[in-house]
Amino acid sequence: MGVRFERTSFHARDGEVPVIVAPYRIRDHDFDLLVMSDGEWVHVKARVFQMQGDLQLNYEFKAALYHLCLLGNFYLNEVTFSADDEGNVYVEADMLPDIPYEDFRMEFNSLALGIDYFFEVLEKLSS
Repeated sequence: MGVRFERTSFHARDGEVPVIVAPYRIRDHDFDLLVMSDGEWVHVKARVFQMQGDLQLNYEFKAALYHLCLLGNFYLNEVTFSADDEGNVYVEADMLPDIPYEDFRMEFNSLALGIDYFFEVLEKLSS
């Protein structure tokens, strides 16, 4: 696919997990696309919004942010937004390990569409 990447691992609930990290640049912002597998699924994800402990966002902003992400799940093909326990927002794609290459490429590239949509969400919320 012509994408730069590096192999590494990170600590997850189940221990160390091997991961492929592919740097991605959209709208002058850098993102790390993570590719990992638990054996049953291949997961590709990128964090698009990091909740910071000192960042006090009001309830209305968070509700609007999550609502617009859910709308993205509904209207955008192959794009899924999710959040972790800390409120960080991710765009992701999950697929079976035996997925054909062309389908994997489409799923992988769908993250760019999700990231771009997320910037549109932030623009709406800031206006």
